[in-house]
Amino acid sequence: MEMLYGIDNADDTVAFFDEFDIEELIIKDGANTVQVIHSGKTYLIPITPVKHVVDTTSAGDSFNGAYLGARMNGQPIEESVRAGAAMAGIVIQHPGAIIPLSAHN
Repeated sequence: MEMLYGIDNADDTVAFFDEFDIEELIIKDGANTVQVIHSGKTYLIPITPVKHVVDTTSAGDSFNGAYLGARMNGQPIEESVRAGAAMAGIVIQHPGAIIPLSAHN
């Protein structure tokens, strides 16, 4: 958001999307708490930061894929956020965007 719109924080991100009719907005900000806006209500979901970050390439894509997969399978938002954070946490502990098969559990 920063490169495209000059937005570099969650509050300004929320303000940017406020004009759109979005029912579910998830704002992930690195190791910080995930902000969720769903059906007009805002809440925060804490995540566990990763201690050994190697490469953040594909962290957002990993989060999004796991989050959307969980939501599409009927999981509630909080569980889906935790799934996304867990997947991103695994990916950023390895170089590049593709983790070795040995890292899969």
